[in-house]
Amino acid sequence: PTSQIIAFNKLSDHDGFLQMNLKEEPEMLQQMNRILNAWKCGNQQILQKILVSESFEEINDKTFMRALLEDRNHLMTEGIIENYIKKKRSAFVMLGSAHFVGPEGVLQLLKEKGYQLRQFQALR
Repeated sequence: PTSQIIAFNKLSDHDGFLQMNLKEEPEMLQQMNRILNAWKCGNQQILQKILVSESFEEINDKTFMRALLEDRNHLMTEGIIENYIKKKRSAFVMLGSAHFVGPEGVLQLLKEKGYQLRQFQALR
């Protein structure tokens, strides 16, 4: 949506961010397994560490990180509430995993607005 493009345009270093995400990393499969295991266990602290702290440790720009995650999380949370919850519509919401975790993640923002959330257990 347009709001996502506007948020991305606030980033101070578009090219650097994209280059960082496009480079191949030999440890990518290992990191994906760590993310999956933490998600299955519902361990928000480990997910926050892997997805935000470790993944973006090269970026030391608070304005950039705010525009990349936090501002967009607030927009997405409001979109979920307005377009689905208030209209009592069922939806499967798919976001990048870093948007779910942390004090300004979508899950926390929904909780702060009074919504009860529960994590489904993975099928084995």
